[in-house]
Amino acid sequence: MVAYRRTQHLQACLNSIHEQTFQNFEVVIVDNDCPERCTEQIMLPDHRFKIVRANSNLGFAAGVNLGASGAKSEWIITLNPDAKARASWLQELVEASKSSPEFDMLGSTLLNAEEDSIVDGFGDVASIYGFFWRGGYGSLAADLPDENQEVFGACAAAAGYRREIFEKFGGFDEPYFCYLEDADLSFRFQNANLRCLQVRDAIVLHFGGKSSDPEGRFSVSQTYKNNLRLIVRNAPALVLFPMILTYLTAQAYTIARNWRSPLTRTRLEGVWESFRLLPAAFSSRKNAQKYAVASSFRIVKRLTWRPSALKRQQLVTFGPIIP
Repeated sequence: MVAYRRTQHLQACLNSIHEQTFQNFEVVIVDNDCPERCTEQIMLPDHRFKIVRANSNLGFAAGVNLGASGAKSEWIITLNPDAKARASWLQELVEASKSSPEFDMLGSTLLNAEEDSIVDGFGDVASIYGFFWRGGYGSLAADLPDENQEVFGACAAAAGYRREIFEKFGGFDEPYFCYLEDADLSFRFQNANLRCLQVRDAIVLHFGGKSSDPEGRFSVSQTYKNNLRLIVRNAPALVLFPMILTYLTAQAYTIARNWRSPLTRTRLEGVWESFRLLPAAFSSRKNAQKYAVASSFRIVKRLTWRPSALKRQQLVTFGPIIP
């Protein structure tokens, strides 16, 4: 768990972990040099909870990597400090890992913490157009599938990664700092022919970035900065340059159509930063592709081609998984 702000939710998050029906765990809270001194304002529930302090704000990606270093468990589980897990959350993840051992990544069902009938995310979706989103965002929870589903990737707000693979891959790619580092890792898993299971009943209530970034400027800036890096590092060679072109065209259209938006300058700054960092992104592609064995055709088939899915942020799965 990486704590930087959102102090108002952190204690409730820790309490929800302490109240899990599955109790064999250790919790590492990374204090990312929180300006609100957030970890000094909480009570650790018991000896299984410990704090690791960073000397500066490392960002989410590096913060998770720091917290995961030295872990001995079979699985590394991430949970955002602005989330609250249902009591059976860990138990559901553990049971899914045992009943479906062919999966090396586990996703949780994210519901809106302020209105839990609304979905905050049901697996991450990747599109051929270079966009990535939380599946089913804003839809009704009642419409979610009843069974576990295979999906492209997991949102790191509440996800599980087989430790051996996580360490082999070097964890999250730290230059992302924050936002889309989980999509990058999911893409690397897919390129390595590894699979992600969305665990239907592993439920987490998520407040999301609006609790600390109400205008959305930071999330927009980081997403626009990181999206191009994500494509360059991970897209199959077969579609790399068409995907880049399609993505940039769509972003140019979005910015032009919403030119009077208060976020226009933020979007432009993010795009400019992504271009500035483009040489570094291409330089890192070889390392990102280090364990890639899947064919371009297999990956392309796992990217959604439906523009309507992107527009509506629909969930996209590869079918139910019934133990």
